[in-house]
Amino acid sequence: MNNKDKSLIISSYDDIHNPYYAGGGALAILQVAKRLTKKYNVTVITGKYPGSKNETIEGIVYERVGTSLFGGKLGQLAFQLYLPALVVKKSYDVWIESFTPPFSTTCLQLYTKKPVIGLVHMLSGEDMKRKYKLPFDSIEKVGLQTYKHIIVLSENMKKKIATINPKIDITVIPNGVDGPEQSASKNKKKYILFIGRIEVDQKGLDLLLKAYKKFSEKFSYPLYIAGSGERVEETKLHKLIKELELSKKVTLLGRVTGAKKEQIYKDALFVVSTSRFETFPIVALEAMSHGVAFICFSIEGMSWIPDKIAKKVTPFSIEKLTEAMVQLAYNKNIADDMIKSGKEFVKQFTWDSVASKYDEYLTHILK
Repeated sequence: MNNKDKSLIISSYDDIHNPYYAGGGALAILQVAKRLTKKYNVTVITGKYPGSKNETIEGIVYERVGTSLFGGKLGQLAFQLYLPALVVKKSYDVWIESFTPPFSTTCLQLYTKKPVIGLVHMLSGEDMKRKYKLPFDSIEKVGLQTYKHIIVLSENMKKKIATINPKIDITVIPNGVDGPEQSASKNKKKYILFIGRIEVDQKGLDLLLKAYKKFSEKFSYPLYIAGSGERVEETKLHKLIKELELSKKVTLLGRVTGAKKEQIYKDALFVVSTSRFETFPIVALEAMSHGVAFICFSIEGMSWIPDKIAKKVTPFSIEKLTEAMVQLAYNKNIADDMIKSGKEFVKQFTWDSVASKYDEYLTHILK
């Protein structure tokens, strides 16, 4: 059915221009939302940040709320405080709430009889508890009891939420990526690549730098780190690089997009993800799509990736991470086999197919 007379609101603190984050969840919302504009009037409500303004991007109305005065972390809290009033005041037929740290949920379904769908790019409660020693996970579990509908990215997350709220209607819709490159890059491989948000603890950049220091004793490949984050996190990263005497070997690219992003993938020997906590990182799909080998820790959030496609190592082991980097640098055949399998695997994760699943779920709920 054509729902162009139906209004969809998606709330997410992050968006593709947010200088503190601009993460995979923001990219996923843009890619899905622009495809849903063919059938829905779509508004995306995000947090404010310096220089932000209300605007229309690819047919989507972006509305910024909250405050930009206190940085990303306090900005997230302010954003969450704004949402209950908006869910009462706004006109819409269905609302998708992308969960936001530190509590994940804002319990928006409690404030309206219209359907609110929780979107779980990540449940942050456990990670927030680990970092701040406060019971964010308990608050998160209470919040999950208030929802009727949830979208998750993986079967593992579905099982986890089902144990917390057995009555909830959960559907699995993964993240996506643009179609894979038709031919492998012939470019000379120039560096090791990390791409993602600059958040030292969660992204494990401290572990990456320590492993890379050992790796660099055997190989001359530099390490390129692409991404941006809050100033305090970027300062922490600069300090670590200096302390480990890696200033001449590590290049910080800042945020990369478009053609530049495509190019840095093509020239990479392999991509390394050292996150302590993830759910369904788009960077893994992007690496597969560009024909680049991928190394990560064997954490729950990476379990959706078959072992033959990624080089998975013991979680948070600097020694095992170093060994994996050395092995891929030495043995091109191992990397080639991973790349071949990855290019086949990633074909099922196109943004068109992802958006189609969102459309099916929305139609189901609106009926």
